[in-house]
Amino acid sequence: MKRMIATMACIFAGLISCQTAGEPDPAFEEETPITEEEGIVAEGEPIVLTEAEQQIAQKNNLFAFDLLRTVYLNEKPGENILLSPLSASLALAMLNNGAAGKTHDEIQQTLGYGDLARDEMNGYFKKMVDGMKTVDPLVSFESANSIWIKNNFSILEAFKEINKNYFAAEVRNEDFSDPATVDLINGWCAEKTHDKIPDIIDGIPDGAIMYLINALYFKGIWTVQFDKEETADEPFSNLDGTTPLLPTMNMAQTFQHFEGETFDLLELPYGNESFAMLILLPKEGVALSSVIDALDGETWEKSLSRMYGKNVELKLPRFKIEYEKILNKDLFAMGMESMFGGADFSLMRPEKDVCVSMVKQKTFAEVNEEGTEAAAVTAIEMVVTSVGGDSPTLTPFYVNRPFLYFIKEKSTGTIFFTGVTKNL
Repeated sequence: MKRMIATMACIFAGLISCQTAGEPDPAFEEETPITEEEGIVAEGEPIVLTEAEQQIAQKNNLFAFDLLRTVYLNEKPGENILLSPLSASLALAMLNNGAAGKTHDEIQQTLGYGDLARDEMNGYFKKMVDGMKTVDPLVSFESANSIWIKNNFSILEAFKEINKNYFAAEVRNEDFSDPATVDLINGWCAEKTHDKIPDIIDGIPDGAIMYLINALYFKGIWTVQFDKEETADEPFSNLDGTTPLLPTMNMAQTFQHFEGETFDLLELPYGNESFAMLILLPKEGVALSSVIDALDGETWEKSLSRMYGKNVELKLPRFKIEYEKILNKDLFAMGMESMFGGADFSLMRPEKDVCVSMVKQKTFAEVNEEGTEAAAVTAIEMVVTSVGGDSPTLTPFYVNRPFLYFIKEKSTGTIFFTGVTKNL
């Protein structure tokens, strides 16, 4: 498993309320607007959600936090983590359209949607994905879905149609005994991620009858780019105690910033600022694990609401990460139990003779002076169960130790990549 990088996290609810250090400096209470000379300006349409859809978006972020925390607990101590909770949610939402009974309830509860009607959840995801593709003309956001079915294996047409209509899923029947089918599936993933995820499966086991796959691709340039001439080798304190010299980007700029008792939070916008990376940097001496343990939707929203424009001296190492994870154990621990055995997928196949054998995710991210490129593929494998002016004071924000980050769409707050960087 390759090492990957960092994401973000939250903090203790009680500690967030202690904001002596986070009170806005009157001189910089309003964020300095970026001019066309300084950065990038482009029109974009925000995604307007109804009140009910806003609640779904919040619940989707809760799933992001829960997934990150669970994977962190199950991952090897020194391993970096990069996840796409949105990619996982989209693949699981397609799967849920075939689930009934206890299996459906467990998927709904783990994703955070409770008794939400199926068409409401499907409609929300369609609206979100369509909106994220057009919200910023300077950013590439792409999502694609596919369903691969073993030839001559009967799957209900209604299941196929609902995923075609809401998720624009390609449905293909292929010969799973032919090794060329592996190349077809992997080739689809490579194409949809611009070759950042060149493969998702190594082979097709004898009992496999279907794959449900989501692929995400994101490429955004910073609203204000780093000057490559300012990049220099600087030490980074790894979780394992080593301190390698890494190419570190430098910038003095006004950023949205929050300072809490256990962490600092900084927002790096892309393009027209519809998308952003949030970097959460634990305070010196604060354990990364304690920050992740405190990850919580309410405290996350509070910290975001208390951000304000502040002049910052930013140091951020360049990085490129690839990561893969079989999520079976993590999703089982989060409450999706029956889909792995004793499953009820009767809305997919009345015989109730199929279950999930594997949920696998592969991710990629590269962060440099220009911006960020990221990709993810989530595959669900199913089997038959029987088988200017005065120089301002600059606030230091030196990302020189383990940290977390999110990439999100700002008008809805939807988090679609999360990461933890322990070692570089």
